[in-house]
Amino acid sequence: MKGKLSIGKVTCCGSPEEDYINIELEDGLSSIQFVKVKVSLMDFTKALFGLGHVPVEFELSGLDRVGKRYEHKTEQVYVPDAPIGQFTISDDLIDKAVSKWETDGWVGSRRDCKNHHNWVTDHDKGSIYNVHFARWVDVIKEED
Repeated sequence: MKGKLSIGKVTCCGSPEEDYINIELEDGLSSIQFVKVKVSLMDFTKALFGLGHVPVEFELSGLDRVGKRYEHKTEQVYVPDAPIGQFTISDDLIDKAVSKWETDGWVGSRRDCKNHHNWVTDHDKGSIYNVHFARWVDVIKEED
């Protein structure tokens, strides 16, 4: 598997004692950041120069998507009864409108319906929005 590694120093509120190193690992196929590590500057230095088993804090996420191919698309979704020219639409209305498009593993970004950049036009007492949908699918490997 291929991916991306990011290592950066985080500076906390002007207090050097609270600074730490942030390490992130991203799967190249799924674009999922699945490991996030937080380690003190001192412990990172120890690990960098050969000391093993230094203490860290870490988070795992999206492991069910690692190794799967990321796909995305944008659909124009009609949200009925959306206040024309306003972006304070109820979550229930958005959920009902977006969920109609969520088939075959596609998941829509509900926040797109509250972002004025995604608004397309008013239509029949409602509004149309460009909504981003994503899914992660198994990769079918061809045999040699």
